[in-house]
Amino acid sequence: MVQFSLISLVVIAIVAVIFAVSISNSIRARALDALAQDVIADSSGRLLSVITPADLETPMTGERYDRFDKFVKESIVSERVARVKLWAQDGTVIYALDPATVGQKFPDNEHLLTALRGEVATAIKIRNDPENERESFLGTLMEVYTPVRFSDSTVPQGAFEIYQY
Repeated sequence: MVQFSLISLVVIAIVAVIFAVSISNSIRARALDALAQDVIADSSGRLLSVITPADLETPMTGERYDRFDKFVKESIVSERVARVKLWAQDGTVIYALDPATVGQKFPDNEHLLTALRGEVATAIKIRNDPENERESFLGTLMEVYTPVRFSDSTVPQGAFEIYQY
């Protein structure tokens, strides 16, 4: 009887752990989806209203960078949004709050590639990624990659990357 009780206890514990992990993963996935939808509805819409297809052709510099940077800092960055990047279709950083990142390419970014194919992608920021090494001081962030499509096209011309706390 003692052996049966111990075996039952172990089986119940294993089932409980599996159930708890499954529920935790489901809650996390729903929370990430909800945050991603907030970003798409709020920040991406405002960003898309101030750029044109020509803005995605070359990295922003000088006055062009300054104007867009001012807009991002005044209208997008908030207690919820930490950073913003704008990417060209070829994977070049067109705009970033950190100007040293502008003009760089990160060809191995699978989430960016997903957005450039037309799908929204989310990720929890990994501090050791080469793309994020200059932003590690911000702590753990969720990245939402959103395709940039203009009204006259169904194909993404670029992507927004919005970092949320």
